Amino acid sequence: MSTVETQARPPRDELVRSAPEAFTVRIGSPHEPPRLMGHFARFNEWTEIDSTFEGHFLERIAPGAFKKTMAENSRMRVLFQHGMDPQVGDKPLGAIDVLREDDEGAYYEVSLLEAPYVREILPGLRAGLYGSSFRFAVQREEFDRNAKPSEYNPQGLPERTLKEVAVREFGPVTFPAYEGATAGVRSLTDDFLLTKLSPTLPEFFEQRVAKIEATLADLQDEVDEVVEDDDAVAPPDAAAEAPRDAAEAATPRTWPPTPPDVWEELWNREI
Repeated sequence: MSTVETQARPPRDELVRSAPEAFTVRIGSPHEPPRLMGHFARFNEWTEIDSTFEGHFLERIAPGAFKKTMAENSRMRVLFQHGMDPQVGDKPLGAIDVLREDDEGAYYEVSLLEAPYVREILPGLRAGLYGSSFRFAVQREEFDRNAKPSEYNPQGLPERTLKEVAVREFGPVTFPAYEGATAGVRSLTDDFLLTKLSPTLPEFFEQRVAKIEATLADLQDEVDEVVEDDDAVAPPDAAAEAPRDAAEAATPRTWPPTPPDVWEELWNREI
């Protein structure tokens, strides 16, 4: 493996991975709750991450990455749609009975609650209509910015190996369709953050527009001052101007100056 860079690493917090991983729902006796079983992540499977928030690279999860977070599973919850479903909200789907690493990945068993909102999604779980997803933060990683093209990485994308992660929650999600892409693990970080921030977006954009308008007004004032200063300059007398006529005719005039590119100024200023 080539030298691992320490700069320009992908984000490490509030990350989401999803896969069309079918759940197993086991129905026991009438006195036992249904159990949800499966893997929410698998080891050593390279995944192409192409995200506005995270960047473009390959990622895999190393065995052992979940050991610490599983030992602290009292902080972990099982949610539907990452707790952002309009009807279900952030209500837990059930209690985590089994949580361990096996040879394949992160395995779990969850006793589903006897609650109306769980009964509503139970038919979809039985029919395999939902994918599996988990939200996490990276604690330790290896990031190789100089990865060379290979059979699994023909583009030579940077490669990230997750060595330790802290899982916040996991559970079923409506797995999105990716046109022209094969089914596999996907980054849903962009979707998650956009949904999480959507209630604050109108206020955010209103504030940004106000700042942009104020900056544009300041720039216009500067342009007006330049024009006023130019108008106040007394014209040179004809005798002094005559020797310069030939030289000026050979070069384009640059005064008065062209008004500044407002958008370029706006881009380069901190607003």
